[in-house]
Amino acid sequence: DWAHVVAPTGRRPHGFDWEDWSRVDALEALADAQRHYATDTRRTLLVGPGMGGHGVWHLGTLYPHAFHAVAPVAAWASYWSYGGGIPAAGEGDIEQMLMRAYAPSDTIKHLGNRRQRPARADCPSSFHARPPGGLPSEFRVP
Repeated sequence: DWAHVVAPTGRRPHGFDWEDWSRVDALEALADAQRHYATDTRRTLLVGPGMGGHGVWHLGTLYPHAFHAVAPVAAWASYWSYGGGIPAAGEGDIEQMLMRAYAPSDTIKHLGNRRQRPARADCPSSFHARPPGGLPSEFRVP
């Protein structure tokens, strides 16, 4: 059997914005590959390190049907896990609006979408990013 590798980098220099441009790029690249090659979603894997690992979290939890398995490596799961904690949410309209704006990045809330499909995150101790929610460096979604 042949393997096909699709490696979009996003429209920005570092492929950072998985909530918008890079997400669209990755999904368009996958759709293009599926049009040109015989693919099977039961054998479609999503892997990425660092910033790309955040893309794995993002795409893999929001589109679980598109990827049989995901493997983010040394990836941050949300802006909060990358930046050092959830900001204090106030009761005001502005604070609530800001918290809603953060929500697309918070893939921790969407981990349950992967319950029926494999997910494994690895985080070598030399990397600053950690799996979400204090999970150990290697885990599977239960």
